[in-house]
Amino acid sequence: MIWESRYWKDDLLKAASDLRRRRKQKRWSEASFARLEQRIMLGFYGVRKLRDSRKIADRLRHRSVPLDEFPPTGKAIDVLNRIDLDEIYEMDAPRATKKPLEFVCNQIVHSYIFTPGFNEEGSLKVLFFASDHQKDSGMFGINIDEIVSIFEEIGNNDPSYFHISRGRSDKRQIIKVTD
Repeated sequence: MIWESRYWKDDLLKAASDLRRRRKQKRWSEASFARLEQRIMLGFYGVRKLRDSRKIADRLRHRSVPLDEFPPTGKAIDVLNRIDLDEIYEMDAPRATKKPLEFVCNQIVHSYIFTPGFNEEGSLKVLFFASDHQKDSGMFGINIDEIVSIFEEIGNNDPSYFHISRGRSDKRQIIKVTD
């Protein structure tokens, strides 16, 4: 459980700032790819922890995230081909979809596929991802700007109203968090 959320939120704002800079980066070393993966993976882990600890407003906890979904080609996915996205997913047939923030956090934190995508100019544009359990059903793409937006929204969120009550017979807590 997170006691003081400011440290987690400050790290999300730093990650958002770093991702903004990386969108324009043209040269990518192995270390650059590793740092990108760390920033995004740890960022979404932080988002998940803040969400589960009720340290962000309910409107953000239940936020929908726009994604592209790519159906599988039917070719088996394994550790040797998981970077060959064109072979294992229909990259020319994305379907726009929206998924809950919780789903996106879990997919990225438990990712089997975690591959950055670049535009024609070589700039970072998208992250392709799918978890162990999802990879055979399809893969998702999230725009880097959307990741920046999520990290900034949650990093800047400072809830000011908490309503906590217990049910009469079942003793469950009902919590409402708003900003």
